[in-house]
Amino acid sequence: MRVYSSPDLKKWTLENENALNTETRPYGIYFRPKVLYNKNTAKYLLWVNHLPNDTTPLAAYGKAGYTVASSDSPKGPFEVVTEAAALSEGSAGDADIFVDASGENAYIAYNGWYNNHKISVEKLNNDFTDSLGAQYNSGYISPAKMEAPQVFYREGWYYLLYGHTCCFCKEGAGAHVQYAKDPLGPWTDSEVELNPQINRQGYHKIAGQNSYVFRIKQADETYGYVFANDLWSTAADNLKSHDRQYWHQLEFDDSVATEKVAPAIKELEW
Repeated sequence: MRVYSSPDLKKWTLENENALNTETRPYGIYFRPKVLYNKNTAKYLLWVNHLPNDTTPLAAYGKAGYTVASSDSPKGPFEVVTEAAALSEGSAGDADIFVDASGENAYIAYNGWYNNHKISVEKLNNDFTDSLGAQYNSGYISPAKMEAPQVFYREGWYYLLYGHTCCFCKEGAGAHVQYAKDPLGPWTDSEVELNPQINRQGYHKIAGQNSYVFRIKQADETYGYVFANDLWSTAADNLKSHDRQYWHQLEFDDSVATEKVAPAIKELEW
């Protein structure tokens, strides 16, 4: 699990070739790593999907979960502190982790293999090393068969983006938008699709699947938000780790916002 750094998003430096030690971590397949910082413990927490050993990867999905590791540095090394997080929904799917506006609390947005891929948000413990369970779950936010959630906070609003299940699909998936004042809801469906389908073959405007949104500081000291998604089946050598990504700085329309309606996000453009 490699860690890179960059001062400008153009020049990149490999900081750690093996940030989650292959010799000490539980055996299995790892994917979709996410890292956040806990200012109270001064620790960086890595949450990563983990498929334990089984006859096939598909068979392992029924036992999927999240492994959590901790480090004093974003470069690692990360040491496992929770082998299988105790989420209220079993057999975990795609996820995103995020810190709230106060910087004190963290949450995970995720779907489950056994709930027909419905997305919910759940609060983490004070150390960000495990979930607080069903008592701190939002309930289902999305319809069934949705995955790849992305959550970010901007000027008083939390945004949740997700798309239909596509599992490495080369035609891409949607980026539907919901918003809320609190991570546990209530969430409002904006009825906006940032990445619409463009033909009968199922291809979307951007032929990729949601990965994450990250915040960047701009020249005027304000923050911009960069949407990233995975362009599956674009690697010349067919390795998933070599598939390319699409990055797009999100554009917001603050003129439509009210006390109950979040600023709109403009549709993606290639």
